[in-house]
Amino acid sequence: MIVIFEFDDTLFDTTGQLDESYTNLSNIVPFDDTIDVLEKVDATKILVSRGDGRIQQEKIKLLGIKKYFNDIFICALHDEKKTLFEHILKSYNVKAKDVWVVGDRINVEIRYGNLLGMNTVHFHHGKHKDLKPQDAFDKPMFVIKKLSELCRLIPCKQ
Repeated sequence: MIVIFEFDDTLFDTTGQLDESYTNLSNIVPFDDTIDVLEKVDATKILVSRGDGRIQQEKIKLLGIKKYFNDIFICALHDEKKTLFEHILKSYNVKAKDVWVVGDRINVEIRYGNLLGMNTVHFHHGKHKDLKPQDAFDKPMFVIKKLSELCRLIPCKQ
């Protein structure tokens, strides 16, 4: 099993902690349950994020989460996430039904996960939390409001 985690507003409160200028970047912290969930999820964990590679790498470093991921992919455009998801399926030689996508945007990671037949979990948080589905592909299989709720859906170590 593979769990693909989106980064911003999924593993830390981007909306609540950062402004557009990133002047307070050094003050970011993960959600209270992020580290616990990353330690407990009993699967291959992959981080997929969109943004400036240098800034995203700095956020990963500041949050101290790199060690929890088997792979980290950063892309420049949201549309590239679908290609990354396809790459993950191929390079890990896994069936889509054995992949879980966890993210805050129904119109990006949830949509692409559904299009590819993956299991999708919408983390209902941040500035995109109230987006309305445009079609069935934007509808997640599951909705969680705390990352720790993920352990009700997938295997987690005790």
